[in-house]
Parts: sequence; C-alpha cells; structure tokens
Amino acid sequence: MVDLEQHPYPFHCYATQRLIRATSTVHRSLVTQGFLRNVARSDNNPHGFLIERWKTLENKDIKVENH
Repeated sequence: MVDLEQHPYPFHCYATQRLIRATSTVHRSLVTQGFLRNVARSDNNPHGFLIERWKTLENKDIKVENH
C-alpha cells in the first residue's frame, strides 16, 4: 500500500512467506513499512525509487507443517 499524496511516499507491505525446508514448511507473516523517494532511473534501478527508513514491524511464524 503506497500513499501517493505525500512525498517521500510512505508505504506498508503485508506479505506471507513460505519457507520450504527438508523436514517442514513454515508459513510466516511479514509486515514492513518505509518511504519511497524518486531518484534517477538506471540499469540497476529501472523503477527510479529509493527505499528509505525501512522497518520490519512483524516477522513471525503463523503455521508449521512437518513433513
């Protein structure tokens, strides 16, 4: 979620990860926030954004499936 009404653009990212291991699969909740600032585009940064003040708010296991 990005707020385009402010600059730098504040964002929140809500994601789930699935970590597949030899003995189990872990489902994890990940929530982050930060700001996107416009910068010059380049071959290494084709979108032209720089992430600033990035913080992880949550990074926890929500489910573990044993194999």
